[in-house]
Amino acid sequence: MSGTDVVNGISVGSGMSVARAVSTPAGPVAPEVVTPDGVVAPGGLAQDGLGTRVKAVAPVEVVAQDGLGTPVKAVAPDDVAAPGGLVRPEGLVAQGVRVSFDGRIVLDGVSMSLPRGRTMGLVGPSGIGKSTLARVLAGLLVPQAGTVTHDGAPVVTRRGRMSNRIGMLFQSPRRSCNPQQRLGELIAEPLRYRPRGEPRTPRSAHAARVAEVAAEVGLTTDLLGRLPAEVSDGQLQRAALARALVTDPAYLICDEATAMLDALTTASIVAVLRRRTEAGLGVLAISHDRELLDAWADDIIELGGPASASSVNTAA
Repeated sequence: MSGTDVVNGISVGSGMSVARAVSTPAGPVAPEVVTPDGVVAPGGLAQDGLGTRVKAVAPVEVVAQDGLGTPVKAVAPDDVAAPGGLVRPEGLVAQGVRVSFDGRIVLDGVSMSLPRGRTMGLVGPSGIGKSTLARVLAGLLVPQAGTVTHDGAPVVTRRGRMSNRIGMLFQSPRRSCNPQQRLGELIAEPLRYRPRGEPRTPRSAHAARVAEVAAEVGLTTDLLGRLPAEVSDGQLQRAALARALVTDPAYLICDEATAMLDALTTASIVAVLRRRTEAGLGVLAISHDRELLDAWADDIIELGGPASASSVNTAA
């Protein structure tokens, strides 16, 4: 294959192997392999560009990689798969994102992949576009070009609404929280206002869920009835974290979320997120504090660094 081809309705880029399920006279299903620049042969045999014959025997899974290096499995029809036998790539993935404001390009061709169950640190000089990328990934900002998906599904941008699959924790809790909402109401807000088509938590279960996640982040029940002006910055940021986690998102974006906190509160919040990551949450931690990221993140990538002046590429 060269450029982008279509196999069973799926666009496939150069360098990507694809497996298709075919019936055999004996009855079992065996994948028919197409390698880059290869020719499919009968009975599941194929030839690569060097003439080497390749055979795939069921039920072995054929693993390929997409353009970002994300593993894509080809499975038998009995398994859950995307059309054409391809499993959708997991992760929060941005490809070729371009954003400009008033004619000034902020992000140009940025691509990255945040896998589940890992914390990725994102660093870069001020003004390079880290917060802009965060808003694009969260579905709060529409890029002029490029795509953003979570586990193969498009991230839909809705004004004032975020998908329950993606949460976001901002730098300033005072600016991101309604001063007229008590902490319990603030935490429950995502449960009350789900985007159309996403599952809703029964209203009768809201109080129990709020109490559960508040305890997880270290908020006592007496604080839930207080207004933001009646609590400290650290307590309010804990409430903001509880709000971000109350719907059990698959991914969480932290945009300088600990920059205004003391060391003890920072350590507490990081501990909460580590436990969530162990349970499968994917975390993107944006920070200027490289020492913190060295201790917290599994991987650190740099936006605008010497090796990637206009793009960030990571593999799950």
